[in-house]
Amino acid sequence: MKIEPAKEEQLKELFEIHKLCFKTQIEEIWGWDEDWQWNYFNEEWNNSEWRILTENETIIGYLVWTMKPDHLYLQNICFLPDHQGKGLGKSTMAYIEKLASDRSFPVKLSTFRTNDRVLKFYQDLGYKITEKVETGYRLSNEHKQAN
Repeated sequence: MKIEPAKEEQLKELFEIHKLCFKTQIEEIWGWDEDWQWNYFNEEWNNSEWRILTENETIIGYLVWTMKPDHLYLQNICFLPDHQGKGLGKSTMAYIEKLASDRSFPVKLSTFRTNDRVLKFYQDLGYKITEKVETGYRLSNEHKQAN
């Protein structure tokens, strides 16, 4: 798998991947509004760091984060369903954790309450729940930084 900068012309394809990954969960939590989702996706595009995840020159997912003053906030990792559960998430998280550790930052992120699999994935990587919110959980690897 390669991690490469995303390009403006890939935005619509990335939104389709976003829908595949998140639409069911978003519908269950507060409902899916296509226009709102597209607008929010564009806002994230303009205010965040984006990478495409590729295999054999084909986009298989994307990665989005923002550097905050004291941490890296991981907004999304999204893989097409055929590429989930194959260890790609672990290598993608290693990439994110390296970016954060280069600044001596922890990684913070959120998960939907409807996605137990993803929650377990992050917990298996050593992330701890720092807060339970209406839509899910906030997690951090901040405790690792202190060690």
